[in-house]
Formats: sequence, structure tokens, C-alpha cells
Amino acid sequence: MEVSAVLPNYLFSCYQNIKPLLLRAVDTSNGRYSLNDLVKEICEGGQQLWICYDSDPIEYHSICTTSIVEYPGCKLLRIVYASGHDMDSWRDPLLDVLERFALDNGCSGLEMIGRKGWEKVLRGRRWSVESQIYRMDLGEQR
Repeated sequence: MEVSAVLPNYLFSCYQNIKPLLLRAVDTSNGRYSLNDLVKEICEGGQQLWICYDSDPIEYHSICTTSIVEYPGCKLLRIVYASGHDMDSWRDPLLDVLERFALDNGCSGLEMIGRKGWEKVLRGRRWSVESQIYRMDLGEQR
């Protein structure tokens, strides 16, 4: 399994192949991002795009986006989106690369907001659950 960052100026060289994975990711955002929003943020450098793939023949297994967040007390690499299939083949290689990227960029850790199922996926890799995020939409209240 290969893991690679996709620099913004190379996004469109693989875009058609990874578009379904990007769509799956934004579909879980509950309206926070559209596909166009995500692509724009990647192109402007606000998020880093990572792909996991087999190279011979080329087959894309997952995408992940990250952003570096600077809090007053620490700097963290945030996993914003992750989407793919055959997670057992890409989870560990991707997390290894993200950990190195975080360290290389002066981050003291990684963070992720995700569905409850990620707790099981991340178990055994030194991740801990800090909180749950709850949401209430007010759109139908008026």
C-alpha cells in the first residue's frame, strides 16, 4: 500500500479517480462542506490531501484530508476527512505517514472528530476518546 500527499497543483491529475471517495467524505459532513468547498480548501492549502493506493495496477483505496491547527497551548494535526474501502489495508500505513508528517511540522499530536465507530478503528494506536460532539439543527423551528 502506497500513501502519498497530493500537492494542490496535482489534485486534478487524480481527481476523477478519487472524486467518489471525496464525495463519500463530504456526505458525512451534514452540510458543513460541499465537494466544491473541500476542493477549494485543498487547492488553497487549507487542507492537505492524502491518498492510499496500490501502484500496479493503480487502485485508489482511500483519501484523507488534514489540517494543522494551532491552539494557544499546542499545535495538532487534525484529520478532517477520511473515506475509503478495505480499511485494514490502509489504516496503519496512513496513520504512520500522518504521525511523521505531524512531527515534521512541529505538531505535538493528532486529533480527529468522527463517528463513534472510529473509536474501534483507532484502538491500539495510542488514541483516546476525549469527548463526543452533539448537534441540533434549528432549520425546522421557525
